Amino acid sequence: MATSIILADDHPVVRRGMQALLERERDLSIVGVAADGLETIRLVEQLKPDVLVLDLMMPGLSGLEALRILRESSPRTRIVILSMHSSSAFIAQALRNGSIGYVLKNST
Repeated sequence: MATSIILADDHPVVRRGMQALLERERDLSIVGVAADGLETIRLVEQLKPDVLVLDLMMPGLSGLEALRILRESSPRTRIVILSMHSSSAFIAQALRNGSIGYVLKNST
């Protein structure tokens, strides 16, 4: 059974690029994409994915706020932050709020 994933990022190019890369993997299935924090919460609560790849800064509701809400409403979904922000304060806060990882967008 494939790992179900929702991608959440406010930049269409980033969403499409991540989706194109991940769809190449047979054991991964993109079940939804979101462009803002509120849409992300709605999709995760509705689809209950295995993994959420979540941008830190999005309109409507930040990734950190969405992370706090989703830890309560969808505790089985593993959340990985994908961000351009390398501040140790952001990383620490994301991990404290329940993210299982923090990946920088400029990572290879």
